[in-house]
This record gives sequence, C-alpha cells and structure tokens, in this order.
Amino acid sequence: MFEDSPFQDRLIQRHDAAITAYSHDSVLSGTPDAVFRPKTTAEVQEIVRYCFGAKIPITCCGARTSMTGSSVTDAGLLLSLENLTGIVDILPDQRLVSVR
Repeated sequence: MFEDSPFQDRLIQRHDAAITAYSHDSVLSGTPDAVFRPKTTAEVQEIVRYCFGAKIPITCCGARTSMTGSSVTDAGLLLSLENLTGIVDILPDQRLVSVR
C-alpha cells in the first residue's frame, strides 16, 4: 500500500511492533495499515497528496487521549500530529489556532 510512498522509511507499518501504541484508546481498538508522524506542515501536505492520489483513507490523531474512538482506525493511514506542537497564531474571535 505504501511501497512507493516518499516517506517509506519513516512509516510505522502494521507489522512493526511500535504500531501497538497507535492501535487503541481508552474505548476502542484497531490497527491501521501505517502511522506517519510528520514534523512539518510540508510533510503533512505531501503525505495527504500521496494518500489522496492512492485513494488511501486518512485518520488524524493528536495525543490519542480520546474516549470516543476518533483517533483509532483499522484501515489506511493514521496521521499522528503529535509532533506539530508549535503555536503560530491564536484568533479567539474566530475560534482558530494555527500550529506547526
């Protein structure tokens, strides 16, 4: 599924033991095909373009503290945004936060 991905060497794939940490929250469990932890917004853009072109579903997650199962998937790419921790701007009147 990700054989020709530009991030092949940085993907945590289904057969890797490290994927266990991304396979559950406090309510649900499921194992994604791969996990990617981008370090920049440019990497987010590139992997989203790749998945769109390859018709691979994407589920985004942050710190995976959810109790709703929204950060768990059993197919496609789990896009972990945990490394994007820099706040660029806060616009309270628009209820918007820009991060990198």
